[in-house]
Amino acid sequence: MRKITYRSRGMSIKITDDPYSAFFADFNSFKPNIKSGIFDTERVYSQNGITTYNANVSELRPRLEFTLQASMLGNQDNPVHVVTDKMRTYIAEVINPLHEGVILYEGYGDPVTLTVRPTGAPAESNFNILTGTIEYAVDFYSDSHVWQSERLFKASAGTVAGGYTYPYTHPYTYGLFGADMAVISASKGIVYPVLTFNSNNGHVSITNHTTGKTLSIDKSIDDAQQLIVDTKPFDMTAFLYEINGSELVLVDNAIYWLSSSSSDDFYLAPGINELTVNSAGSGSLPACVMEWRNSYEAV
Repeated sequence: MRKITYRSRGMSIKITDDPYSAFFADFNSFKPNIKSGIFDTERVYSQNGITTYNANVSELRPRLEFTLQASMLGNQDNPVHVVTDKMRTYIAEVINPLHEGVILYEGYGDPVTLTVRPTGAPAESNFNILTGTIEYAVDFYSDSHVWQSERLFKASAGTVAGGYTYPYTHPYTYGLFGADMAVISASKGIVYPVLTFNSNNGHVSITNHTTGKTLSIDKSIDDAQQLIVDTKPFDMTAFLYEINGSELVLVDNAIYWLSSSSSDDFYLAPGINELTVNSAGSGSLPACVMEWRNSYEAV
């Protein structure tokens, strides 16, 4: 069974291809891969046609069509016409162009997500008051041109005081986490990870030997602090947090902690990436924890 869940502001609508579900969709009508592009073109005198010398994908514009089947929710205490009115209001609240939402698509492959915004209110058609069915069509806009895996992948490296080297090998090595890690990205395109740097009693850097890209931190991270760097292109951020129990408290916008030698496009390439974390000292946590989601040009 295929499913789409749309989530926004703590509310959600789950749409399936089960004909007995409250929200039904023929997934042959689902269009998840509609994209826009930006094209730089030129034409010279007497040329027939034009020449495109640069092209970029700019955003995804998925379209979703589904049917509300209120009769699947009605009962003796809640007649179909009452349920229909309630659900029409609920759908309008959830799929609201004033607010972003997330589409979770569970098809035949890995579950994937896309952050979107409706381009308008859901369009209604073929309203049948007797059966409580209404057909809906919604167009969405996303700043991203790729879908992301719902699953979050994680890898860690950097000297740790205590513990065993991972992965475990014989003979056991005590007192070291390991400075090197091999990360496999299943994406067909490049992926920009989020890096969490922990207290390490000294400066720390991470190098991706596969891509030749490096990130270096110019300052020491104190105990009970974390520096979280989002390597998203053209919008890289670095925030310093204090660890307060189970919560992180923002301390500083620390983008200036990144050294001038750091790459402005640190990423994971498709396939195997060989990385090394260099830190001056050991702490109770790995010097660097990397998190990422696989990306998909089409689903």
